[in-house]
Order: sequence, then structure tokens, then C-alpha cells
Amino acid sequence: MFKKHLLYLTNEHLQAAIWQGGKIHGWTSFMVDEAGVASFAAYLKRWAKLRTYLLVDLIEEDFRLDAIPHVGSRDRSALLDRKLNQIYRATPYRYAKVQGREKVGRRDDQVLYTAITNASLLTPWLDVIESQNAPLVGIYSAPLLSPRLLKALNLGAKHVLLVTLHDGDQLRQNYSQSGEIKFSRMTPLNTQAPQQLSTKIREEVRKTWQYLEGLRQLVTGEPLHVCVVANSNDIDAASFSSPLSPDVVFEFVDLARVAKSLGVKAPIENSNSEALLLQLLARSPQGNHFAQPGQTRHASVWLARQWTIAAGATALLASAALGSANLLEGRLLATSVQHAQDETTRIEAEQRSVRSALPVSSVAPDVMSSTVNFYNQSIRTAPSYSGFLIKLSHVLEQFPKIQLQELHWGLSHDVNKLPFSAPETTATPASSVTPESEAANSSYTGALPVLAGQYYQIAVLSARIVPFDQDYRAALDELKQFAGALDHNLHAKVIPLVQPLDTSTRVGLQGTATSNQVPSEAPLVIKLIIPPNKP
Repeated sequence: MFKKHLLYLTNEHLQAAIWQGGKIHGWTSFMVDEAGVASFAAYLKRWAKLRTYLLVDLIEEDFRLDAIPHVGSRDRSALLDRKLNQIYRATPYRYAKVQGREKVGRRDDQVLYTAITNASLLTPWLDVIESQNAPLVGIYSAPLLSPRLLKALNLGAKHVLLVTLHDGDQLRQNYSQSGEIKFSRMTPLNTQAPQQLSTKIREEVRKTWQYLEGLRQLVTGEPLHVCVVANSNDIDAASFSSPLSPDVVFEFVDLARVAKSLGVKAPIENSNSEALLLQLLARSPQGNHFAQPGQTRHASVWLARQWTIAAGATALLASAALGSANLLEGRLLATSVQHAQDETTRIEAEQRSVRSALPVSSVAPDVMSSTVNFYNQSIRTAPSYSGFLIKLSHVLEQFPKIQLQELHWGLSHDVNKLPFSAPETTATPASSVTPESEAANSSYTGALPVLAGQYYQIAVLSARIVPFDQDYRAALDELKQFAGALDHNLHAKVIPLVQPLDTSTRVGLQGTATSNQVPSEAPLVIKLIIPPNKP
């Protein structure tokens, strides 16, 4: 894991530390004066190649709340830049954070503006960092890290005032609403006694509470949860057991317990919270707050260099792996080729042995080849009688009134032919059906040319319709439905040869109203033509 160089700037000191493997070590402190800047310049020569993170915790950091119209991201960026330039014209170290939208009205965006109003506090230290080309990743606001500390403390109250102690006997109060910081205030304590320190904290909290009520940040009935983080040896925790008022509730949190939960391994001997904030920053850095683009260019170069090194190492490993794979593949290929050659030699020897054992045939090779081709094209692909019977049986199951008596089936290239075993009938001359008319009237489109091996299946089916009871209409309807089922399931052209009632114009209708109507059966003979290559 890469090392990180952490800097913590207050109005009194600049503290430097190295972070590696989740541990902060090598604390060094520099006074905020010319001698301290010179000492820092000599110190930085050793760590100038490390990524540098500057965390500022200054009295001169200003906070303002505002609302802007909800617009697109590009327009919002331009609007925020214009607002920052209007509010903090005298300093380049300014930042705006959108904190959601209002719940009523136009639902404008809620924005927190913050800036280091005295830029000269940062200038000497940034000049040293720039002179030694140290990769400055960003300049960060300590109060803006406080919501992350609240999350680590698992405080879920809506209104929270986080109270922490800092270097130089300073008291920082960060007010957050629903997890978003709204206000921060730093004041000197000027006291060391635990009893006096507790009293001083309660007094400063009272002032902040009254200020927040004046800003109407607090709604009546919503209590302010005050969380005091300090070392139990430096403060009288019992003094916070009683509330400041019914609307202000105190909670004391031991600094050592918080440090352990955050993974701070070095012991903390005082109540200062610098180590907590640096640990939060080092573990998961957030976006830069105050640094200008020109001040972070060395960090961009450092990052590009690391990516180049990583890409080169990856390419080298990939090349080595590819070379090893190619070498192994070459060896496997050579082995496979040798095996193939051996197998070919063996098969050729077996083929010669089989040929020598075969009897001498009097059939010429070209005749044998023609015979095989004829079988494959004409006989092998010919329709089967069993397949026809199976499909016909499925259709007959649907029509129990039609009882099959005789069935004749055959294959032919001519649709006018009848199966050789079929009896002759004169009900409908077969010659009236031609290949052209059959193709035009059948259920398939695009008649196939009659080639070798493409046979029409021709069947003559003799049956009877029972019971009949002289109901010609019902018999003809049954025949019509039966013909439709044959067409659908067998793709067959159905030609009636004998019907229960001949409805053609060739015969006349005869009968008497007094004739006896006795139950009988209706004879039925039909011809089926199934085209080639149809299931």
C-alpha cells in the first residue's frame, strides 16, 4: 500500500505525519512562523515524493447557507462559481457543496458555501510544497469531515452538535442537520482544569444553541443532541449528565473508544481530535475542497506515472504469460501432429489389410458408385408406408363415424395414377386431375419439379359413414371436415371418388316422398395425393 503524507494546519501549528497500512506514525510539529516554515522545508525534502494531503482547521474558515434554483449540472456549476466569486472575492480557497433540495415551494437546491478568508495562512506552506514539487492531492476542510465522524459515532439524531477539542486549546463546534453540516464555529478555551473545561464547553454550547435558534435552524420540539468527544482523563464527564435545557441533550464519548473504532493504532494522550480526522481523510479521501488546479498538477503527474508503471508491469506479465502459453501450445501441437501421423499410418495399414482380404468383385467401381447414388437419391429418400399410416390413424381417431374398409397406397411420379392394387371406379375420372391442377388446388404453394427420388404418395381410401340414417347433409359435412383434417395433417389433396350423394351436375335427383327411410350406411371412396418432400 502506498504511503501518504498527512498535514494538519491550525492557527498555532502545522502537524505532519505518515500514514501507511492503516497506521499514523512519525508525528512532527512546526510552529506557524518563519522558523517553522524553514524547518518544514528541510523536513519535506525527505517526503517530497509522497502524496500530500493538507487538512486545514482554522478560525478564519467562514460558512454560509443559501438556496439557488434547481438547474442542470453545467448551469449549476457556473452559478456556484459566480456566487463564490461574489461572496469570497478576496480569497481563492473557496468551496460550495449542494446539500439536497428544499421540501416546499420551488424546491430550490440547498447550498453550503465555505472559504478560508485569510489566504496568507496557507501561502507559506503551499510555497514550500510547490518548490519541492511534492504531489499535493488536495486541501481539505476539517469541519466538512465532521459528518463522517458522526457516521462513525453512529449518531442518528436530526440535529447534532459535535464538540471536539483541537491543538492550541481550541474548541470546535460543528452543527449538522440530517447528516449535512450547516454551521461550524471555533473558539479558544483558555483553561486546563477538567471542571473549568466542562463549564466552558457548556457555556459555548449555550451560545451556539441560542445562535441556531436565532437562525431558526431548530424547530420547537426537536431537541439538539450535543456530542462531546474528549479524553475521559481530561474532562469531567459527569458534568454532562444533566441537560442544558429540555431541548439540549448532552452525550459524552470517550476519545480513546472512537479512535479504536476508526483504526487509530497509536495511543492518544490528550483530547485533541486531529488523529481522528486525519485517519478519516487517509482511509477514504473525499473530493478536493480548496486546492487550485495548478497546485495539484504534480499529483496528477504522480498518478499518471503510477498508472504507466502498473500498465507496463501488466503488459510484461501478460507477455510472459503469453510466451509461456505459446511455448506450451507449440509443444502440445507437435505432440498432436505426431499422434495424427501415427494414427494415419495405422489406418492406412488396416485399410490395405482389409482390401487384401476382400473377395475379388466383378462389378466395376463406376457401376457400384452409380448404384449407391441411385439408392441415395431415389430409394433412401422415398416416403414410407408406415409413416403414412401413423398420420392417417391420428386423423381417423378424430372421426369415429368414418369406418375404414380398404386402403391402397403407392408411390408415383404421375398424380393421375392409382395404386396398382386399387379397384377402378367411375365416380370421378382420375384423368380429370392433372399435376398442374393438383398443384394449384393443394394447400402448398410452388409445385416442386418432378425429379428422381421425388414421388407423390397416392392412396385410395374406401370407408363408410355410420350411422347414416339417410342424413345426406350430415354425411357431406362429415366428409368435408374429414377432407380438411387430411389436408391439415397430411398436406394431402383430397379427391372424392365415391360420395354418399353425388352433387355434381352430371346426374339428376330422384325419389318419392312416400319411400321408406331405413337406416343404412353411406359409402365413401376418396383419393389422397401427397406431394413430394412434405411431412
